[in-house]
Amino acid sequence: MARQVLLACAMTVVMAAVCGAAAAGDDAAGTQSYEERLKALEADVKALSQRVPAWINSISLKGDLRYRYEMIDLDEDGNEVQHRNRIRARFGLYAKINEHADAAVALSTGGDDPVSGNLTLGDSFRRDEFRLDLAYINLHPTFVPNLNVWGGKISNPFFAPGKSELIWDHDLNPEGGAVTYKLSAGDIDFFANLGGFWVVENGKGRSIDTGLFGAQGGAKANLMSKKAHVIAGAGYFDYTNPQGKTMFYGAPRGNTAVANAYVYDYDELEAFAEAGAVIGGIDVAVFGDYVVNTGVGGGEKTGWLAGASIGKLKNQWDWALRYNYRRLEGDAVIAAFTDSDFKGSGTDGKGHEIGADLMVLKNVTTGVTYFNNRSAIDRGKDYHRVQVDVAVKF
Repeated sequence: MARQVLLACAMTVVMAAVCGAAAAGDDAAGTQSYEERLKALEADVKALSQRVPAWINSISLKGDLRYRYEMIDLDEDGNEVQHRNRIRARFGLYAKINEHADAAVALSTGGDDPVSGNLTLGDSFRRDEFRLDLAYINLHPTFVPNLNVWGGKISNPFFAPGKSELIWDHDLNPEGGAVTYKLSAGDIDFFANLGGFWVVENGKGRSIDTGLFGAQGGAKANLMSKKAHVIAGAGYFDYTNPQGKTMFYGAPRGNTAVANAYVYDYDELEAFAEAGAVIGGIDVAVFGDYVVNTGVGGGEKTGWLAGASIGKLKNQWDWALRYNYRRLEGDAVIAAFTDSDFKGSGTDGKGHEIGADLMVLKNVTTGVTYFNNRSAIDRGKDYHRVQVDVAVKF
């Protein structure tokens, strides 16, 4: 498509030049005729088209826009209720460079928050900003099927059962490198995901940097001619040298801190499972996730989530329902990178999430999500959050 746009632009310039020349009377005796000029310019356009790289034609523009109304009840007495309207816009260029490589550059609203692209409306109509959301190269050599090597600011490569957010918020795009691989053996697909990411680069002559190294593996058994599946696996995520470092992106949000610095190490061991099937033409799934921080000797270091979903959005008027319950202790995971909506963000909370979605038109969906949470497991208050969304993809 990009090639056609370029050629159309070039032809427009050509025709403008030809018409301008004709209007100026350049077809006087001793000069080229109108037809000769047109043929010469058409030859120039053809030569230009042949010099356009083939991969230009494989560039695509993708994006999405979401409008959200949100109500947050911050206490049990209903005296601290917040109403706000928010938008999230994302768009990017995605290119197939050749049969072995892809690349992408994408922008998102949301400022510098690593786990949210939302912008809250009501700032005196001030202009809002876009920031870099993705910028990566993906190598997938055809001579090693199902191998992908990623570098840059990438989408999270780690699997989340039922698309849940116990450990990671969906909007988190880590920075560094990753390798993903899948190997099929009959009806079983084995997968492995490895990642090494820079979390904090402290600069020359300062304390050692903080990174994240993660490894995840599992298997998916395809049953009933792929109308059902079971997935099981485990992961390990090791943050290097977080102790004594300033909290990643702001306040503790549930993690134990002294002078806004981490007290514990975070070496997170995960186990997960998912089972799904198509029953009566409807997709049904159940899933669970468990995590324990082995870097903490005692205290609040575990988290778990269990949930289910019914339906899937594929065509107009398709619907989907979802539910999960989670209990996430204060030092189970790094609070800055987990779900930004559950209990108002971070760890040290428990409670329910209920949602319903409907595809009203092709690429247009609406949905409602309700969070009924406890803002801290032992001493917190009730936390209620309602989100009403309308989203489009293009």
